[in-house]
Amino acid sequence: MGNLIYGGLTAALIVGTSTGAYYLIDRPGAERVGTLDTELCRTDHAHVAHRIILLDTTDLLSPDERMLTREVVDGEAAAAQPYERVTIYAINGADPYSPVELFTACAPKRASDAEGISENPRLYEAIWKHRFRAPLDVAINAQIVKNGEDRSPIIETIWAISRLHDFGSGVKQRRLVIESDLLQNMPEFSQYRGVESFATFRHSSFGQLNLPDLTGVEVVIHYLERPKTLALQTERHIRFWTDFFKAAGAASVIVEGGPHING
Repeated sequence: MGNLIYGGLTAALIVGTSTGAYYLIDRPGAERVGTLDTELCRTDHAHVAHRIILLDTTDLLSPDERMLTREVVDGEAAAAQPYERVTIYAINGADPYSPVELFTACAPKRASDAEGISENPRLYEAIWKHRFRAPLDVAINAQIVKNGEDRSPIIETIWAISRLHDFGSGVKQRRLVIESDLLQNMPEFSQYRGVESFATFRHSSFGQLNLPDLTGVEVVIHYLERPKTLALQTERHIRFWTDFFKAAGAASVIVEGGPHING
């Protein structure tokens, strides 16, 4: 299939419309015609890539943490390939297995993706900014100023994400980005009572029921250290989570920030 271009609609209509189909046409001579749905996702084939960003706002974010959140989200959005789904969730203390979906859409082509005289870079960039980036900004800006919650079901949230139909093994490229202090705090399992080893957790009934399946997923953690919890946020804590994701089958685990661990 040739390179797809936006056709049949003016830039103003595509940018300003919130419902309806967006048509794509191939270069001259192509037989197939694809469409984009209201989330800017291709409808003529299944998703091949999905990156999920999980935000932990169960503690009130400091100004520096809000800035980091913006940097993380902006970087992930900019790195998404054309038609890759990008979804942002927030941890939901009130309903542990139902994270709040803040945003989901497929990244459109950008100006740099335009090829040849038939593809309009200004149109591509306008769609990216107004139909993708603008609603993402609205969702994030509202979330990062919310007050904290008493509970932090990090493990339950990750388990729920691992069960999403569009984040399963049928999607070839999957990336899970987490910004959190990673301090699980639920009656069934709380790391505020002390950080046990992953081996102990795995043999508990809670651990056996809540280990997610992240086989093949690239995991990136932006670890938020906080003065009031530094006694808990130790190398042992980082080790617990790296072991957790490795046991879940993650293809790789990268931790940005926090204590360094060897091995």
